[in-house]
Amino acid sequence: MQSSSTSPIRVSVIMPARNAAPFIDAALQSVRAQSLADLEILVIDDGSTDQTLSIAQRHAGEDGRVRILHGAGRGPAAARNLGLAEARGQWAAVVDADDVVLADRLDRLLGAVGDAQIAADNLTAFYDDGATPDHPWLEGAQWEKPQRLDLTTFLSSGRDGNARAELGYLKPMFRLAWLRQHDLRYDETLTIGEDFDFVARGLAAGATYVYAPHAGYRYRRRSGSISHRLSVAQLDVMLVAAERLAAVLDGEARGAMDVRIARMQADRRFVACVNRMKSGDLSALAVIAGSGDLRARFGRAAVEGLTRRLRAPAPREGLPT
Repeated sequence: MQSSSTSPIRVSVIMPARNAAPFIDAALQSVRAQSLADLEILVIDDGSTDQTLSIAQRHAGEDGRVRILHGAGRGPAAARNLGLAEARGQWAAVVDADDVVLADRLDRLLGAVGDAQIAADNLTAFYDDGATPDHPWLEGAQWEKPQRLDLTTFLSSGRDGNARAELGYLKPMFRLAWLRQHDLRYDETLTIGEDFDFVARGLAAGATYVYAPHAGYRYRRRSGSISHRLSVAQLDVMLVAAERLAAVLDGEARGAMDVRIARMQADRRFVACVNRMKSGDLSALAVIAGSGDLRARFGRAAVEGLTRRLRAPAPREGLPT
């Protein structure tokens, strides 16, 4: 059995998990294999009904750095808050239970952070569809060098609708004393977009954010992931949070936030139209026809859907399809 380190805890890894049995073993193995030994691993089981808890308990029996916390099934933001409250490290880093990290990730982030309160590296996206190749999340010369990210840059990311330019997908590490000094917590009304909102409010409170170009975090993209689906109700909650943040901003940051809010409102109109069409309400077609933005969005959605079907592996002979 690997015992916990006697050195001060540098990083508390926070891993919220709900029904993550197919993935959490690999996630925990990757964190336990970190070259940084002075860490703790907090698994927050958020009311799982599969084998997630028993897998986490096995890891805790093998490695004294693993602690299991029991959430109340209130969602990823509440699970993150529980982890932050219980964390004993100098830094806190969220690792989702269906992702993995490279062995030197935390060491490299600590080497890059300097005097900042937030630090993140690039992601490598990998796919479980068997066809899509891995790729860096942020691509291009701009993201091949270390830099500081300010609030306006963060809020403006993904402005052209390209999710792969969205900085909110990065998985930062946070200076824990600074979070507690500013009483910064995740918004528990959010079931999606909680990481973006948390970082944006941290930047608005004065945090310095450094970005390192190495991709030490591997982000799993899967068709059943909650981050691939948005409902009208989720967008309504996200809009409330966005408008609350916008109310305390001014200047360029406020302008960037207003543009983001307008894009979210357009997303809501699109999702509402899709729902109406799925329910057989053909009057939604008139709404689409009258909006250039909605027509473009439906065109892109049709192309993306066809691309996914074409990329899907062919069913194996003799197996049900």
